[in-house]
Formats: sequence, C-alpha cells, structure tokens
Amino acid sequence: MEAHIEGYEPVDSNFTASLPEIVSYHRVNSIIGAVCTILNIPLLLIFLTSPKLRHKHRNRILITLCVADTFNTLSIYFMGQNRVDLYSSVITFRQIPIRTSWDCALEPWLFLRTIGDIWPPTIQMVIGIERAAAVFVPVWFHKNGRNR
Repeated sequence: MEAHIEGYEPVDSNFTASLPEIVSYHRVNSIIGAVCTILNIPLLLIFLTSPKLRHKHRNRILITLCVADTFNTLSIYFMGQNRVDLYSSVITFRQIPIRTSWDCALEPWLFLRTIGDIWPPTIQMVIGIERAAAVFVPVWFHKNGRNR
C-alpha cells in the first residue's frame, strides 16, 4: 500500500489500466500543437516583416487571424503536455490530485485557448457587421466606416 499524500487520492491499478492509452493520445495532441505552432510562426514573421503585406488593409485581418491561430495551436501543445504530465504522474505514483474547479480553470494554457477560440469568431463577426453595414446603409458606411 502506497503512502497517502495530502491533497491526493490513492487509486488502484484498475483505474490506471487505461491511462497509458490516454497519455499516448495527449502526446499526439502535443505533437500536432507543436508542429502547427512551428508552421504558424514563419507565416506570422512573413506577414510582420514584409512592409508590402503588413500595410495592406485586408492582410491586417490575416495577421490578426494568424496571431489567434498561433495562440490556439500553442494552447493545444500546452494542454497536451499538461495532461501527459498529469496522467503520467497518476500512473507512476498511483495518486490523483484533488483539485477544485477553480484550480482547473486557472491552468495557464486555458487562457491561451480562450484567446485562440474567441478571437477568430469575433473578428469574423465584426467583418460580417461591416459588410452588412456596407450593404444596408451604404451612404453612412461610405461616410463613416470606410478608411481606405
């Protein structure tokens, strides 16, 4: 019988039997997140270092979406690593940490994930509102909303 550690709940081998498979799934998640982040960084650098691309109005939207996608893929990497570490620890020590919902909500990768998940739809919504304004109130849009 393993020693009980404060803040941890002991688990038996039945509980940990399927965890190695779950760990491998989260390793794949980490790898995919890392690869996508690595692919996003050169794209972002190209957008930011090229004055021709950076100053075109339509490319600013692409730059913003690229930044949001980088946040999202980085958060997928960190989420996978966090879960691999957690499940590997449970397998090794046969102790599962007792955490509150608030502890889980304060995971650092969750903030990145929130930015990556909320930013792109918000941008798309603003683009849609802008297009709707251009169609339904063209005089007002041309006077107030157009900055080109």
